[in-house]
Amino acid sequence: MTAVRSDGERQLENIQVQAGQPVDQGDVIGLLPYTGPDCHVDFGFYEGWKRICPESFFVPEAKQSILRPIRRAWPSAKMCH
Repeated sequence: MTAVRSDGERQLENIQVQAGQPVDQGDVIGLLPYTGPDCHVDFGFYEGWKRICPESFFVPEAKQSILRPIRRAWPSAKMCH
């Protein structure tokens, strides 16, 4: 997401998976073009237009690998708010 249309278009062009496509650990799902020092990835799951907690989709090892780097800065971080 960005306020600059051309940046947004580049971001969308770099998504490398399709809706419903299964992925495995290590698969590249997309690339984030560097658009400035605050660029980052928001990762989410949706059912229709409703955002849902993705925790149930991850085995415990995958969940911990996602949370490990986050918990360095926020020790009490959870997978979902």
